[in-house]
Amino acid sequence: MAANIGAVKQEIAKEGILPYSLFFARSYDLSLGRLFGRKPPKEDVNSLYSENTPAATLALHWTFTNLMAIIPALTIRPQPYIPTPAYTFVVGVVVYVTNLIKFTLIAIGLLCLRFSPKVRWAEKSQFKHPVVSVTAALILLTICVFPLILIWVPDRAYTKLTNTSNLVSWFAIQTFGLCIVGFAFLYWVLFRCYIAIRSAREGKTLHVKREPKFKVDSGGLTQIVEIVTLQWVREVGMGLDEIEKSETNYSRQVFTPTKPHELPGKHSVSELDVNQSYVRNRGPEHARHELA
Repeated sequence: MAANIGAVKQEIAKEGILPYSLFFARSYDLSLGRLFGRKPPKEDVNSLYSENTPAATLALHWTFTNLMAIIPALTIRPQPYIPTPAYTFVVGVVVYVTNLIKFTLIAIGLLCLRFSPKVRWAEKSQFKHPVVSVTAALILLTICVFPLILIWVPDRAYTKLTNTSNLVSWFAIQTFGLCIVGFAFLYWVLFRCYIAIRSAREGKTLHVKREPKFKVDSGGLTQIVEIVTLQWVREVGMGLDEIEKSETNYSRQVFTPTKPHELPGKHSVSELDVNQSYVRNRGPEHARHELA
C-alpha cells in the first residue's frame, strides 16, 4: 500500500469525481497531540502550517488494496495450499497496470505537452533543452509499449503462468489489468453522462473552485491550506418545477429583517486574526470547504 496514492485520490476527489467528494478531499489531523486532546494555543500561528493526513482516501485505498490481496488468495487455491500462485497473479497485475499502462500514458502525455501548440509547455518549462525531454519520453514509451503489446503473444509451450501451480492462464494478468482500467474509464464516462443529464434537466453546471493558500519560507512558496467548493450553479433562468414551487409557496413566505452588523468595538479583531480563526475554528457545517 503506497502512501502517496492517498494524496492522488484526494486530488481526484477535489475535482468532484468521487462520490462524497468533499468528505474524501478533506485532510484530518491525526497527530499524537490531537489524539491525546492537546490543542495548540490560538496565538501560535505556526499551528496553521502543520501537515494533515488524507485519512479518508487512505482508508479507501486500504480497502481496495485488501480486496485485491484477499480475493486472489481465496480464489487461487492449490492443493496443498501455498500463497505463491496468488502472489504471482497480484504482482503481475500491479506491474502490468502500474508500470506498463501508467507509464505508457505518462510518456504519451509528456510528448503531447511538448508538441501541442495549445498548452505552450515549451514556453512554460524552465528546462530549455527540448531534445533531451523528448528523447527521454520516447525511450520511456518504447520500453513500456514493447512488453505491453508482446505480452499478448501466446507461447504454445507455456499455456499457464509459471509459479501458479498451473491454475492461472497466460492471458489472465493482462486481461484483469485491462478490466481494471476499463472499469475506471467506464466510471468516468458515466460520471460525465450524469453531469450532462443533470445540467440539461436542471439548467445547472457543476463548478469546482479551488483556492490554495500559501506561505513564504526559505524554500519559496509552501501551500498551507486549500479551500475547495463544489457547487451546482444555474446558468440561465429557473426550471419549470422551481417556478411552480415558488408560485405555490409565495403566499406562505415570511420575510424577517436581518440583524444589523455589530460595530467594531473592544472585542473586534484584526484581519489577520479573522483569517486565522477562519481556517482553524469554523464549525462543522463549513468545515467541508476547508481542506488542509
